[in-house]
Amino acid sequence: MMSIESLLQTMSYEDDDIRRQAETLFETMPEDIRACCFPLRKVRGESITKTGSDADKVFFLLKGRAKIMNELPDGVLYSFAAVSAPALLGETEAFAELPFYRGTVVCETECRMVSMSSEVFLRWMHISHAALYTITASIVRKNCMQNSHDRALLFYTGVNRIAFHLLEYCTFPHAGGDFELKISREQLADEVGTSVKTVNRCLAQLEEQGLMNRRGHSICISKQQSIDIQHFLSIGRK
Repeated sequence: MMSIESLLQTMSYEDDDIRRQAETLFETMPEDIRACCFPLRKVRGESITKTGSDADKVFFLLKGRAKIMNELPDGVLYSFAAVSAPALLGETEAFAELPFYRGTVVCETECRMVSMSSEVFLRWMHISHAALYTITASIVRKNCMQNSHDRALLFYTGVNRIAFHLLEYCTFPHAGGDFELKISREQLADEVGTSVKTVNRCLAQLEEQGLMNRRGHSICISKQQSIDIQHFLSIGRK
């Protein structure tokens, strides 16, 4: 099994500041807490948490990407959000002392993470003010981003909603080049809350306007196109 130290070296963070914060978080962790942490690897399609299962662990996603899903009364799962490293999973249930996970998290790629029991996580938060501050700030940022996302979606419809959602995915490699998103039309429709037919129509419209390109099953967006999408959305709000 990969050690925590080795796992930290694999972190897929684009932002060096985030990498340093994560490394500091684990480096300053008390030894008795570190002894209760376990490196974990999950493959694509494997679940990290499941709705309704015991919320007894907290996960630090250090590498990879996962999708967050809800289950309808008829048992059908639908994806409504995605999360990429770095990310914390299960911390809300731990802080709120909820007995069960509120969502299902499924790996979209190979994921590497560190897990600890909810009990150990809360003990760590009680004894380390620095860790509590860092993780609380992370939760607040996540909630602010989600609130911003939800407010924007209230005013966007059709092609604007798809454009806004694609823009949120955009991260460009340090070496340059286009952002490439490999996502099924079904998943994109689930995340945006529309039909596959509407997604296909909107993608065709965005491509016609030069705001994106399609390469096989992938959606490709250049840095200039991401700027153009922002301008397109700002006009749409007026």
